[in-house]
This record gives sequence, C-alpha cells and structure tokens, in this order.
Amino acid sequence: MCFIDQRYARGLTEGAMLGYVFDGEIEKARDSIAASIAANPKKLRCAAPFCLVPSRIETGHTSVGETSHSIPQGLFTIYHLFVAV
Repeated sequence: MCFIDQRYARGLTEGAMLGYVFDGEIEKARDSIAASIAANPKKLRCAAPFCLVPSRIETGHTSVGETSHSIPQGLFTIYHLFVAV
C-alpha cells in the first residue's frame, strides 16, 4: 500500500517489491501474493489485467512479476521480485 498511497516512489511511474522466500518455494510465495492481489483489486487500485502477471521486462529470471495500479498521477507499475534465501 505504500506505493499506492504514494508514501514510496512519489512522482515515479514504477517501483519494486523484493520478497525473500526463506523456504525456497518461490512459486508458492508468488501464488500467495497473487491471491492477495486478486482478493483486493479495488483497495490496491489495480488496473488491467487486475492481477500479478509475468514481467514484460527481460530479466532472465522467471521470478519477476508485475502489477499495474491507477494512482492520481497515472498508471504505476510494481515489479515483484522473489528471491530464494
């Protein structure tokens, strides 16, 4: 919510969330985050496609997803990076 409320990345169009996955189960963590986003699209001001999707940027890693959100300044993209530790 800090990105959505503009407490983080004010004036920017993109931000990133880094998730440390301590049990190494990245897909399980991604599914949990995706379910939370899908359950709260209005609160999160989600824009189409209203869910966590694989990132459009080329990272070489499949553990990067993204969501789009409508904030007063326009569309804001959050990149969700999952790292097994």
